[in-house]
Amino acid sequence: MNRQLRRLAAKGKQPEWMKFVTDLPESPMNVAIRNATKLTTPEIEHYIVPSRRAVEAFRVGKGNFKDWLRLCTLVNVGMAIEDGGVVKGFRSDLKAALNALEEISTRQDSPTGWKPGALRASELEAIRMLVVAHDFQLRQISYGEHQEAYRLATARVKSDGGDVINLKNIQTIEQLA
Repeated sequence: MNRQLRRLAAKGKQPEWMKFVTDLPESPMNVAIRNATKLTTPEIEHYIVPSRRAVEAFRVGKGNFKDWLRLCTLVNVGMAIEDGGVVKGFRSDLKAALNALEEISTRQDSPTGWKPGALRASELEAIRMLVVAHDFQLRQISYGEHQEAYRLATARVKSDGGDVINLKNIQTIEQLA
């Protein structure tokens, strides 16, 4: 994976998920400005558009494991944002989405692999509201707050004994294929 990214960098190409990253010198002032700045529209869309596609895939019965992982990431980061206290009031929506994702996993993840299938109306509504809530959260927080929430969500998954899967790597591999 790192070899493929190095090859892209050597060719002067940037993976799609890095298009909004700018090359600023890492002075303390630039770090402070970056961390205090709200997320830009392209940064927000980077997270929300694929998540909307995942909800749509589940709606038509074609949701796959990667779509499920993407929505799980939204729940975990959303809970960390909620716990950070910057944006409050979405805990019930996030818990409903977490419960729905657990039910979806129980039903669709089999020993032979992921099998797409239809969702219940309550599950579909819960994951749809998850994307709406997370979109609102992202529009309210700064880059630094988002990075801190992401680090907290990652640490929580690891401390619970779960595996952290980097969706950026999955997306980059798919683009190269």
